[in-house]
Amino acid sequence: MQFVINYLLLMAEEVFSYSASMPLHFFKDEPWIAKRKTAVLLMAIMATESHGRFVKGEHGERGVYQIKPETFMLAMGYKKEDLPDIEKALMTSHYAAMKCAIKLLKRGSSPYDALKRYNAGPDKSAYALRVMRIFQKIMSRAY
Repeated sequence: MQFVINYLLLMAEEVFSYSASMPLHFFKDEPWIAKRKTAVLLMAIMATESHGRFVKGEHGERGVYQIKPETFMLAMGYKKEDLPDIEKALMTSHYAAMKCAIKLLKRGSSPYDALKRYNAGPDKSAYALRVMRIFQKIMSRAY
């Protein structure tokens, strides 16, 4: 776990630079803090879902954020014929998945609610708590 947190902290600037233009609405802090919290939440999801690796899940989910290509297609407004390209993008680019993850997280009213909505698995509350623990751990090291 420590390796994953260190690895994700190294990626923080890259994640932050991309997500900075889209801070999540439920972070009611100063804009620069909300942007950082958005980046840290994305890193916590990445740590939980894939440990920052491009992997294929057992239910068809792909990439560092473990998003199903069909979910990506619907959330981002693509057509069914784009699925092969979407699958490739999810396995090679965390930027594409990050943009979709942010869009999916915006459906929630709080970080916890957003994470429960983000996860399609059976135990949504446990998932949200697991991500929030990692989020808090990263936040405590970042400041």
